[in-house]
Amino acid sequence: MRSGALVDDALVNDAVIQSLENRACAKMKTAGKKNVVILDGFPRNVLQSSLLEKWPDSLRPSLAIQFDVPDDICITKLLGRRKCSICNGSFNVNGVDTGGFDMPAIVPEAGVCKVNCNPDVDWEKRDDDTADTIQLRMGIYHKETKPLLKYWGERGQLLRFVPFKGVKDMDKLVSRVQVLMSLK
Repeated sequence: MRSGALVDDALVNDAVIQSLENRACAKMKTAGKKNVVILDGFPRNVLQSSLLEKWPDSLRPSLAIQFDVPDDICITKLLGRRKCSICNGSFNVNGVDTGGFDMPAIVPEAGVCKVNCNPDVDWEKRDDDTADTIQLRMGIYHKETKPLLKYWGERGQLLRFVPFKGVKDMDKLVSRVQVLMSLK
């Protein structure tokens, strides 16, 4: 991972299906309720998508969501990720205000942190959040995702979403997903 390489497809598939099967067994007690699971970053390529054909029907994804954000904005936000070693909070020190995108930095308001973390000392940047590693990951993403978007699009199961306001737009996304899922 530190080199920017992605984990083996079969290994990821096995881990995801095992986790979903465990979750499905645990949810059997709530029969009649729909299980909703978001798989962030999976399937990531056509090979992983083809592995879905072997999954039980009840566990197969019914919708893929593409967050349609320009590379320069993704890179800026990725370079701003921070994790607090004291409170385990996740933050982003980089804001974006360009091209219709308005994604402010995500930091705690003064006095809100209960353990009084010091961003200059306690916030850590991931080792793999470097410009070179992010550029490598973005290249892999584009190469492997273009056919994947086609795969899901041809099946009528692709939702393209542009989060102009970042996390503030998640309610809009949830509403769109709920509408689409009610039609299935």
